[in-house]
Amino acid sequence: EHRIRNFLLALLQWILLRGKRTGEIPDEINLQQVRSNIQQILIIRTGKALGDALMSLALIPECRKLFPKARVDFLLRDNISPLFREGAGVDHVLEWHPRILKWPRATLSLLRTLRGSRYDLVIACDNPFKSSFTTLCLTLFTGARHRAGFENEESRAFLNLPVSPTRDQHMVANLLRLLAPFGGTVSQTLPRFAPPSQAMEAAGRLCGLGPDDNPILIFVSNHWRKSWPLESFIRL
Repeated sequence: EHRIRNFLLALLQWILLRGKRTGEIPDEINLQQVRSNIQQILIIRTGKALGDALMSLALIPECRKLFPKARVDFLLRDNISPLFREGAGVDHVLEWHPRILKWPRATLSLLRTLRGSRYDLVIACDNPFKSSFTTLCLTLFTGARHRAGFENEESRAFLNLPVSPTRDQHMVANLLRLLAPFGGTVSQTLPRFAPPSQAMEAAGRLCGLGPDDNPILIFVSNHWRKSWPLESFIRL
């Protein structure tokens, strides 16, 4: 498995980066200087877990503070992306279909968008201690000059801004560490999320709430429900 992975990585690097090394890590002084030059930011989270995607929203206000003129996009798995189109506070939500053979046109369209957007900074929001190969490949495919993510066995050679996670910290604090090279700080605040009005109204009707009540979305963490589409969560 590791040999196949390393071969695919080397092939991908040769195709996308023309054989250039991916492990060149700029020093901190240069990173501080390039903050004003970052105009396009992409946050990638391709996992099924809805809760982990919600935690990733903590990065968005910090990106807005560090890069006030930058466009911020969010790439999510197709089963949860509709929930974030209105409430994530980003400029655009991109959708990843994991079943490539079933959605070939959507996949090709996404790849063209990733390559053509010329992102300056891509943040891979994987589990701090185990990265997704899909997320890392999409990160590398963008051709972004700055690629941030957690440093672990899977992510080596994909990132040039690897950040070491801390096991005794909350997931949000670890995610915010990904912006530390640019001067970001670890905050204790939780991510803010404003779900789409239609989702909230549907949840309110199912619960018998009136127009003046404020419904609360509760996400059940059973693994077998993670791949359900958004409509199933609302029905639940």
